[in-house]
Amino acid sequence: MRTGAATLIANGSEKQAVCLRLSEDCLQIQKQEMVYTHSPLNHANSAALEKERVVHIRREKPGGLGLSVKGGAEHNLPVLISRIFKDQAADRSGQLFVGDAILEVNNVNVESLSHDEAVMVLKKAGDSVALRVKYFQPASYFLITKGGTRTGKCSVKDDENNTMSSLEENSNEYQPDRQWTTIISIPLLCAYVSRFKNNSTEMCIDTFEVISLDGTSSARLQFDDRRSCDDWTHSIRCNIAAQNNLSISLTNGPLLPQERVMYMCWMTEKCQQSETVLEWRRSFFSLKGSDVSFYDMPPVKMRDWVKCEKSCKVFECVFKILKGSELVDNRPNSFVIETADGCGQCLNVETHEELLKLEQAWYKATYLAVKHLSSRTFGCMCKGRLCGLTLDFTSGFCLYDSESKSCIWTYKFSQLKSSSDNGQTKLKLQFLNSNTEKVDSWELECTEMRLLLYCIHAFLSAKLASVDPIFLINL
Repeated sequence: MRTGAATLIANGSEKQAVCLRLSEDCLQIQKQEMVYTHSPLNHANSAALEKERVVHIRREKPGGLGLSVKGGAEHNLPVLISRIFKDQAADRSGQLFVGDAILEVNNVNVESLSHDEAVMVLKKAGDSVALRVKYFQPASYFLITKGGTRTGKCSVKDDENNTMSSLEENSNEYQPDRQWTTIISIPLLCAYVSRFKNNSTEMCIDTFEVISLDGTSSARLQFDDRRSCDDWTHSIRCNIAAQNNLSISLTNGPLLPQERVMYMCWMTEKCQQSETVLEWRRSFFSLKGSDVSFYDMPPVKMRDWVKCEKSCKVFECVFKILKGSELVDNRPNSFVIETADGCGQCLNVETHEELLKLEQAWYKATYLAVKHLSSRTFGCMCKGRLCGLTLDFTSGFCLYDSESKSCIWTYKFSQLKSSSDNGQTKLKLQFLNSNTEKVDSWELECTEMRLLLYCIHAFLSAKLASVDPIFLINL
C-alpha cells in the first residue's frame, strides 16, 4: 500500500487537498470530512428515539446517503449507523443518529441480512430512500471512537480520571471528527493513466488523470513537483500492467497457443474531426492470436473479444514506429499500423517503455501467427502465365503454374536480395541463385500486391525470429 498527498483539480479549476491510497488493484482518492461518531441524544427527544421512525432521504452526488454502517447478521447485530457525514444527506435530515438500527430500506427488511448484503440493498435503493429505523441502546458497546468514547445512552469511561460519566450529561460529546473518507475509487484492471490535458497535444509536467475501465475519472491530480508526479504515474502504471497481465493469464488458461492474448492496453488514435481539427481518441488495443483488434471498451468476458470496433490479421499489416519529423503533433512514442487497403492508423502510447513492450509483443504475435498459418498462396501473372506464388514458413518462396501445377522456381527466404513495386500491381523480386551465384530477377503482377508485400514482410520477420535464440527463449 502506498499513500501520499495530492491536489484534486475538479471542474477545470476547483482545487482540493486529497490523500491517495494505492493498492495492488485499486487507487482510492480520499478527502477529509466532518464525521459524527457520537449519538446526539442531548439534541433529540429520547422518547422519540425509543420508537420506530421512517426517515426519507435523497441520495446525493457526490456523497451518496452520507452515512456508514456496521453490524449485520454475521455479528448477531442489527445493521447499525456508525457514522454520519456532516452536511450530507443523512445529516441534513436531522432525523438519523449514530446508533440507529436500520430495519427496512424502501420496505425491504434487512434485519436478517449480513453486513455486505445490507450494504448492497442500500446501494441499489435508488435516489429516494425510505429508512425504517429504531435507536439501538446497546450500540454503545460496539461503536467506539478513537479516544475510547462509546456512543449510546449508557455510561462511558473517562480514561483520565477513571470515573464514570453519562453521555447525556456531557453536551460537548456531540462534536464532529475529521476523518479521511474515500470520494473516488478507481479499479486498476484495464485502467488508463494520461498526462495529456483533455486529449490535447499538451503534456502536463506535474498532473495526470486516471480513468477506469467503465470511464470513471479521478479528475486531474496535481503534485508539488515533477519527480513526485513521475513516481506516482510509474507506480500506478506498474500496478495496471500487473492487473492486465493477471487478466491475460486467466483468459489464456483454456485457449490454444495460437488463440492466446499477447498484449492489451489503452492507447490514443488520431482522428480527423474536420479539415483543420485533429483529435486524439482513446481506443483499447489487443493482440490476440493472429488478430489485431480495437475496442471502445475493454473485453471483460470471453464473448466480448469478438465485439471489436475493427480488426485485421497481424501478418496482413505493418507496424512502424514514427521518429523525428514523422511524429504527428510532436507526440513521442507514436506509431502507425498500415493495412493492405491503404489505410494507416496513427496511434500513441504515453511511455517509451509501453512502446517497446508493444513492439516486442507484435513480433511475438507475428511469429506465432505465421508459424501456425504455415503457408499462404497468392494468384499472380508471370511472363503471361497464370501462376500461384506460395509463401511457406519452412521452405520459402515457390512459384508454380496454375494449370499444370508444376513448379517454376523455388528460393529460400534467405536468398531474397531485394524487392520493388510500382505502387499498383507490379512487383519485382530479386534472388541470389545459389548455383550460379548470380541474381535472378522475376517480375510478377498481382491484384493484391500490397497484401502480398505485407505477408512477405511478416514471413521474413517470423523466419528471422525463428533463428534468434534470445527471441525463442523469451517466447
